[in-house]
Amino acid sequence: MDVYEVLRERLDACPPGAPPSETMNKILRLLFNPEEAEICCHLKFTLQSVSELAAKTGWKESRLEKVLEGLADRGVIRGLTRKNQPTKYSLLPIVPGFMEFTLMRRDRVADYDELARLWHRWTQEAYAVPTPLFRIVPVQEAIPVSTGLLPYQQVYEVINQADYISVTTCACRASARNCDHPLDNCINVGSIAKYLVDRGLARRIDRDEALRILQQAEETGLVHSFNNFEQTMSICNCCSCCCSNLQSVKDLARPNTVANSSYEVSFDDTLCIGCLLCTENRCPMEAISPYEDIVAVDQQRCIGCGLCTTVCPREALTMKPRESAPDIPKNSRELMNILLEQTGRTERFRKINSE
Repeated sequence: MDVYEVLRERLDACPPGAPPSETMNKILRLLFNPEEAEICCHLKFTLQSVSELAAKTGWKESRLEKVLEGLADRGVIRGLTRKNQPTKYSLLPIVPGFMEFTLMRRDRVADYDELARLWHRWTQEAYAVPTPLFRIVPVQEAIPVSTGLLPYQQVYEVINQADYISVTTCACRASARNCDHPLDNCINVGSIAKYLVDRGLARRIDRDEALRILQQAEETGLVHSFNNFEQTMSICNCCSCCCSNLQSVKDLARPNTVANSSYEVSFDDTLCIGCLLCTENRCPMEAISPYEDIVAVDQQRCIGCGLCTTVCPREALTMKPRESAPDIPKNSRELMNILLEQTGRTERFRKINSE
């Protein structure tokens, strides 16, 4: 079997998977030469040392380590160094994982523009998961203090509690290029932030810069999106013209039914003065439209981002808790187990990791 097909099948074991397609084949051939692809066919989704991989591949450790380090620096695999331990390596999920990582540095990809185009096509063709990988978090000033938000539900609180913060390129906008929003405003916190900086894929920033990035995102109408588990690692600032997650939701007749947010908009038409500020590039789902002398709100299209409320001069638009807020997995392992079960990949995933 073709080595790229073997690698694709291996990557397909981890949600959202890598179903067979011409686009994925082109992506893998652009990212890996045949030798690199063969090595990655011995990697698992759990970490292995160079000595373990050398025993599997028959390669000398020094040569193998050089190739693995190059792959990790390009963002196509994970190379993790823990204190007083040798670096270990593993495969990455496609999303979130090496799709984003490979688009973080233009200078580390042979044909960045072609890769970006292919990734965008792949998200349109094949990206789908039954449980969202990301969740919408409202603009913080849109949420009444009395609602008692937990720290992982507050975008500014995540930043204030972070011990390490980095910023990097938005993979969705880098690949789609459908708007003029800033590219460098995807924020990571904690261990993943440090990992990306150590690998040269991100830039370390302080809390003040992170808060400025978030405020600029809110002002320009970008939606805060967290990873869909309580231990926040990533804060994306998304637009519906480029973000594959928002695009897929926007295409639905009732985005509210799948939006993974704990809040939704409340509209008091007696307070509305018809200024129409909320209709001017604020709602990513186009849930608000002019109606007679005021506006109309399609509640079934609201995903709970809160962007409309921050421009309303009369507080006719406010945020309220959803009656049936979605459950949020505790951590990445719990989310992964849910997705493995839902997609029927549990046995394949375990088999690879037991090799």
